[in-house]
Amino acid sequence: VKDLPAAVPAVGSATNNGSGGGATINLRGLGTNRTLVLINGRRVVPFNLEGVVDTNTIPLALVERVDTVTGGASAVYGADAVAGVVNFILKNNFEGVELNTSYGFSGEDDAVRRKFDLTVGGNFAEDRGNAVVSFGYTKTDPLYQVRRPWGEVALSSTTGNPLGSGTSVPGRFDLTPVNGGVALPSGAELDPTTGVLIGSDHPNYNSAGYNYNPYNLYQTPLSRYQINGLGSFRINSAAEVYTHLTYVQSDVSLDNASSGTFGNTYKVPIGNPFIPEPMRQQLCAARGIPAASCVAGAGGSTIIPLTINRRFTEMGSRPVDYENKTLQLLAGIRGDIGASWNYDIYASHGETEQLVTRRDWGSLSKLRNALNTVSSSECISPGSSTPVAGCVPINVFGAEGSITQAMIDYINLASINKTTIEQDVVSGSISGVLPDQLSS
Repeated sequence: VKDLPAAVPAVGSATNNGSGGGATINLRGLGTNRTLVLINGRRVVPFNLEGVVDTNTIPLALVERVDTVTGGASAVYGADAVAGVVNFILKNNFEGVELNTSYGFSGEDDAVRRKFDLTVGGNFAEDRGNAVVSFGYTKTDPLYQVRRPWGEVALSSTTGNPLGSGTSVPGRFDLTPVNGGVALPSGAELDPTTGVLIGSDHPNYNSAGYNYNPYNLYQTPLSRYQINGLGSFRINSAAEVYTHLTYVQSDVSLDNASSGTFGNTYKVPIGNPFIPEPMRQQLCAARGIPAASCVAGAGGSTIIPLTINRRFTEMGSRPVDYENKTLQLLAGIRGDIGASWNYDIYASHGETEQLVTRRDWGSLSKLRNALNTVSSSECISPGSSTPVAGCVPINVFGAEGSITQAMIDYINLASINKTTIEQDVVSGSISGVLPDQLSS
């Protein structure tokens, strides 16, 4: 499929940041939700709410050929086939035992891929029936970008120079001046040695930003188990019953660079004790705050809308685990009607379940609490002087290491999202050749 001129890169094992935990097909660049994936011409239950099929559910050991239509398919299948249709045709009447195994790795002896498929099938009832069962197992090891010389540092696609994220450490800050206040330096990055906000023209300014490459993946790890069962029995020329059972469990793990404030604007008291004194004076000059109020720990401090770009490297990376389960059962009947007509009627029920676990991403609401403080021991509820129970104020105004484990423990929060999709399809078709007097 990847060799087709109409196919553009889609999410797969080489996609880390931006993956939804599946492997998809994108024809003509119109989006994966506009490419319809079928098995034997029949719909497959999608794995997400956009109606996209995870091709990890395709039983590769049973695939005989792949038919692709890239134009006009929407007239038959609807809007989800605007880009085209990819139809995986499975083997019919398989007999015997087939074992396929593969083990591959890169030239650097890493990025290992293992695959195992066992298919058993045969005919019965004087060849009127056929049954086949296929078991598959796939395991892929992760490959981090830092394992390759060209992936150690994020580079600009135009200049080739190091160019990372603006959410860095030490942090960058922005505050809109008011009442003729003094604007902050361009890019306003904190110099931890002096406590001053410096601009991009300063020799100590980190123009490359934060290097996120070492924590991202070239190849995402996959663990997949598959079982497929197909059966058919021909009663007579007018009726053949058939069935197809699919169960797939695929687990995909992603990784991302450390979490951070990511350019959000936070309400921060000018009396926050973690703000370095030289930086505090710059913030007060920008907002026209009088000297009497521009002190650490000042009660009733003026609240400023401070845009913060600080990376929480102290938290480590941000793993994301996708656990996908797919179950589909299909049964149908087909046969001939006379010499030149035939019919095909089937019903299918499919279910997918995706469990997404994000770890070490942090909580935005807790971060807001932790920044709203005029002391190093307690946080203040917005709009009141009531302390927030259990809140630990956070220091985003220092070099790496200024955020302690206690601060991390307060703002950190894992999330678990579960999506369940059910799809029921009943379809029937009749095809044949019209008599000459009608077709003319």
